[in-house]
Amino acid sequence: MNKDQEDKLTSLLSGSKTLVMGICNITPDSFSDGGKFLAKDKAFEHCQRLFDSGADIVDIGGESTGPGATPVSLEEELARVIPVIEKASKLGPISVDTYKANVAKEAIEKGAILINDVSGLSADPKIAEVIASSKAWIVLMHNKSETSLPHVQKTKAINENIIDLIIGSLARKVENATKLGVAKDKIILDPGMGAFISQDPEHSWELLAKFERITKEFPGSPVMVATSRKGFLGGKLEDRDPISQYTASWATDRGAKIIRTHRPDLASSFLAAREKLSAF
Repeated sequence: MNKDQEDKLTSLLSGSKTLVMGICNITPDSFSDGGKFLAKDKAFEHCQRLFDSGADIVDIGGESTGPGATPVSLEEELARVIPVIEKASKLGPISVDTYKANVAKEAIEKGAILINDVSGLSADPKIAEVIASSKAWIVLMHNKSETSLPHVQKTKAINENIIDLIIGSLARKVENATKLGVAKDKIILDPGMGAFISQDPEHSWELLAKFERITKEFPGSPVMVATSRKGFLGGKLEDRDPISQYTASWATDRGAKIIRTHRPDLASSFLAAREKLSAF
């Protein structure tokens, strides 16, 4: 693990600034930018652009977990992400979007300081051992998936209160993680968004409307918001960036600490405008 970057992230998370996490998908099938950064040099250049345009953290992923995505082998995921992590970790704090313990372990060895597990430790519980032994940070996400794979899939309709469901899920994930040796002060929470929580777009809108309930329920843990380009926002993919930033800004006004986004330049502009206006 890159200790300098770990110290930097710890300092950022303890401060008042809202952090921006840029996204680098090294995949052929991610819903937003699949195939654009498969070449290692292009992926690294994209990481540079993300940091230069305002990202405090860059999240690198080698396997899409979106609707219709196909799981990839351990070997393929490692080949996609590890060379890029090794170089990009010299630029700034690197997160790795993976649910596989072996990918997490090697990524941390090459300089990553944060693991973004969309299964919340459900897909590969051994990831907790990697986090506990390395003292890296981890993002635990609520995910409606009831299988060993965290990929988006259709499930039965949700008949209970969506906010209560997410709060209960995250509480269980935190309890499980700490039982497995993960330090509580290294846990970041993500309530999920879009098809990760429900096929019904209204559930995502309700989550945003009541986002403060999530942040108040877990006062000791930074909470991440990840609305960027998600389908529940409606409209064409290429038109979703402005509404992505608005919804993320809405969540930060209600306690979200990290914005995960494809456009850190826009997120940074929104945050700068908010700070300027709040000074009057």
